[in-house]
Amino acid sequence: MITYKLDDSDILHIKLTGNIDFNEVTGFLKKLKSFDNLPQDIKLLCDLTEAEVNLTANEIHQISGLAENATRKYSAVKTALLVNQPLMTAYSVLFTKFKSSGRTNREVFSTLDAAKDWLIE
Repeated sequence: MITYKLDDSDILHIKLTGNIDFNEVTGFLKKLKSFDNLPQDIKLLCDLTEAEVNLTANEIHQISGLAENATRKYSAVKTALLVNQPLMTAYSVLFTKFKSSGRTNREVFSTLDAAKDWLIE
């Protein structure tokens, strides 16, 4: 399941829980593209600490492209990926490497405080 909420710091918290597949991620990205209440400098905190994901490198590459497309209307995009398992760390690092836009910044974190600090700096 993927849930989300915008906090008082204008950070969109995205929580992935349980078994997550490629279709669920792409469905969420389509929904994200339709949001119209987010600031132009969008800050995303993706919490993967309770997620179980099994993706190929090609699927991660596709998700990266879809994420850039979903956030194209924003002037800057910062995405903090919160992880606590080796496999999710590997997926997240790969995701950060596939970005192509200079307005997109992605980083991987193991603590919530570090992720939030980076997003608001």
